[in-house]
Amino acid sequence: ENFKLSGAKYHGRMDVIPLGIDDAYRKIPDRAESRKLLGIDNDSFVILVLGRLETNNKMDILPFLQCVKNFIQKNNGKKINLIIAGAADNQAQKFIKDALKENQLETAAKMFNNFEDSLKTHLYSAANVYASPIDNLQETFGISVIEAMAHRCTPVISDFDGYSEIVDQNVNGIKIPTYWADAADDFRDVSEIMNFPTHQLLLSQSIAVDFEKMSEAFQYLLDNRAKCDEFGKEARKKAEQKYFWSEIIKQYCNLWDELAKQAKENKAEIKKPKNPWQVDYWSVFSHYPSKIIYADTKISLTEFGKEILITGKIPVPYSDISASIIIPQLVSAGIKNIDQKTITAGQFSKALKNVAEISDSTAMYYLLWMTKYNLIKIVE
Repeated sequence: ENFKLSGAKYHGRMDVIPLGIDDAYRKIPDRAESRKLLGIDNDSFVILVLGRLETNNKMDILPFLQCVKNFIQKNNGKKINLIIAGAADNQAQKFIKDALKENQLETAAKMFNNFEDSLKTHLYSAANVYASPIDNLQETFGISVIEAMAHRCTPVISDFDGYSEIVDQNVNGIKIPTYWADAADDFRDVSEIMNFPTHQLLLSQSIAVDFEKMSEAFQYLLDNRAKCDEFGKEARKKAEQKYFWSEIIKQYCNLWDELAKQAKENKAEIKKPKNPWQVDYWSVFSHYPSKIIYADTKISLTEFGKEILITGKIPVPYSDISASIIIPQLVSAGIKNIDQKTITAGQFSKALKNVAEISDSTAMYYLLWMTKYNLIKIVE
């Protein structure tokens, strides 16, 4: 409202710049090389699942494994492998191993838990298909989908949230329908008190992925290997054009330059409204200390401060943090201004402001910091 009343011509905008993947994936290993490393036959049809192996905040893997089981049984005699890879604690590993056994997938499946990062590119390259039937509300984009696409791996993914915008249907992958309804009323009132992973799991149990359609997609790609490879090549092309960080950083730079130019051309004076959540530390906590430093408070150098005046060696503890606030040159200027005299805090502040464009508050911050580190003493 304040911005509107200012008369500014800029009315806001929404630019969409995606997340990106490492430019290292511009060079990827050969599929045969990766399969040899992983112990997979060259003529096998390989489906890869890669990501956090957590049912409560990624995807429910049980319906997916049942889908893969039915797909393999339907194609009895054909070489089909399932790779499951990702971060998993002991409980998650046992859960998946038990599920594989229950679905008779122990022979067809290979698991790579908590693998070294250097292995990731080979996992992608070895696969014909990258499957990600996500069903969780916290899954918003899909970095792993982009990484798979960069490796000419055909994505077969849920048509869900940000995933939907990554894949172009039947061009560089296949999107599987997902279903939901207004069925979350029972979870709304307990969201603040229920364990978050449990809450996410219960919500995701109401989101359905059409695994019959996913099975059909697998079958189509198995029966049409050339089409699968074509999708993979198109996926690679899109990843190269749109998702490598070197390309995305250019978008940020161009947007920044464009907005800076618009801001420079806009002469309207914008009044910044007071932030109701911003803490005024002085008004809230000023009664804490025993004494307050005012403009007429007298200060002088300590013996240590006089030593620093001679050596010029300014102490800067916590350099990784305080360096963003404490500039040694300003500390040195403050010490030189006091020298052997006794001056007031107001005089110190004025002298510092003559050296740099700083506020009274910042000048007082320097005075207090120098007092804290025994460079300055308060004269009673």
